[in-house]
Amino acid sequence: NLLPGIVLLLNEKREVVYFSADAAIHGLVRDRDITLKELNKYVKSLKPSFIKANTLISHYNKENKISQQLDIDAIQIEQGFILLLINDLTYALRIEQTRRDFIANISHELKTPVSALELLSEAIKEADDDVESIKKFSEKIPNETKRLANLIKDIIDLSRIQSDNPLEAPEIVSVSNLISSALDAVESIANKHNVKIQVNNGIKASVMGDEKQLTTALKNLLVNAIYHTGDDNLVVINAMEGEYFVDIEVKDSGEGISPEDQLRIFERFYRVDTARSRNEGGSGIGLSLVKHICNNHGGRAMVESIPGKGASFTMQLPINQTLSDI
Repeated sequence: NLLPGIVLLLNEKREVVYFSADAAIHGLVRDRDITLKELNKYVKSLKPSFIKANTLISHYNKENKISQQLDIDAIQIEQGFILLLINDLTYALRIEQTRRDFIANISHELKTPVSALELLSEAIKEADDDVESIKKFSEKIPNETKRLANLIKDIIDLSRIQSDNPLEAPEIVSVSNLISSALDAVESIANKHNVKIQVNNGIKASVMGDEKQLTTALKNLLVNAIYHTGDDNLVVINAMEGEYFVDIEVKDSGEGISPEDQLRIFERFYRVDTARSRNEGGSGIGLSLVKHICNNHGGRAMVESIPGKGASFTMQLPINQTLSDI
């Protein structure tokens, strides 16, 4: 029990004479046989004279539908007995890949506005006394600086939210107050796009957590809906109360989202309409923030959409069950 990871002990016939509970959970052993073909092949390839060996085995787990990476240490102890110490690196490698992708995406996203600002400054410098050209180039600078500022802010927010636990010292957050705060935050954007926001909220429920984070999440859903609503220029907020959860739904009547895009819509930097999002200064992180904030509050973020018939995003949050509801 003191040995780390997954443990198997084999006799001189390469039969399993002992295995840890984790070995059974991972489906590596049945009766006295190793069920993982790649591992069984590796064990049989070990020469009788070996003392210690190591390998990395990759295989597809059909039951869990994931690709697993197992780090195998094989040690011959005595009388031909072999001790196998196995570490499942699947999660660690996945986290590392996510980190590399995140850094690559940040580098790419930062490069775009920075390069644009560099080109614009050079164009202005070369325009010399051409007032019209200088004016034309200067007018493009605010959009690029806005994009850069939004990206940096969202990266900082995402980093902070991923490390925070809003349920360690939660506050009671009225759903009505949460909706009002988010509406105040997007009022100028809605007015600029001539979008009306209709609120259907007849509940008095509250949730527990960080009001600032929850307001940020709902604000992001509203901004996304404002940018993508249809010809009726209407965004609808529906607040619904169940036995254990509150659903805060934000609906638009825009172009909708394909089933393929719905699977990835909450990924960092993923954009359905790349050109449109960039033109509006979007960072591609807003919906990822929504997902992380909901998850950190014990809830989840959901999307439903039929292409051509708009989209519906929902923040589902646990209801505050205390008697001190606001």
